[in-house]
Parts: sequence; C-alpha cells; structure tokens
Amino acid sequence: MQVEAIGSPLNTITQTEGSSISQEEFVQLFLTQLTYQDPLEPLDNSEFLAQLAQFSSIEQQRQNGIHLENISEINSIYQASTLVGKTVDVQGADGGISGVVISVSFDPNGVSLTVERPSGAIVDRIRMSQIQNLR
Repeated sequence: MQVEAIGSPLNTITQTEGSSISQEEFVQLFLTQLTYQDPLEPLDNSEFLAQLAQFSSIEQQRQNGIHLENISEINSIYQASTLVGKTVDVQGADGGISGVVISVSFDPNGVSLTVERPSGAIVDRIRMSQIQNLR
C-alpha cells in the first residue's frame, strides 16, 4: 500500500531498486558455491561464517523493512481517520475545492477521503497528498 503525506507533491513517490539480490537468489548462490568447492581445499571457516552472518543480516534488514512499512501504513490510516469532520482545502485536477471530510476509505493504492462541499456535492477519492490546508 502506498503511503502519502498530507500536502506532499502529487506523484513524487518513487521506489528505486538497488543492486541487491533476493533471499532466494542468495541461497541459490550459496548452495552453488558449496556444491562446486574443492573438497581438498574447502571454504575457509571464517569466510563461511562471514557469509552466513551476511545472510542473517540481509534477512533481518528485510524483516525490518516489512515492519517499517506496516508502521507507516498504520500511521497513514490514523492520520486520515483524524480528518473526519474537519474542513480541508484540496487541490484537484479541476482546481481547488473546500469541504468537510465525511469518510475515509482504504484500498491497495492507499487512503482516500470523501469530502462534502458546502453546496452538498460529494467528492470521492481524494488522496492525502492533495490536501493543501486543514481548518
């Protein structure tokens, strides 16, 4: 789920991919190394332990990333829920609008708000990043 901050610029959240390998790829490389090592000159114990420690560290970092993502999602949900009943100014594709947040929706793309304008018109699918002002 994508997490957006209130008032952040639209469409600026990007993910970059580094040169990291997945857990499965690391295990495959590790097993291949063990398969083809010279039995008369096996892998040095310290090097073997260093690789195992590196694998453990990579797995821990992956788990931490998952936990941080979950915390970020919970924070976004809480932040959105506190907006119910508040008046917001929203920047949309058709210009700015103002209204009271009447509901919060959650979908795989993130949190969206429903705003009721003073005229009674309902505007759906407002993203947190579109909010310009909170009153």
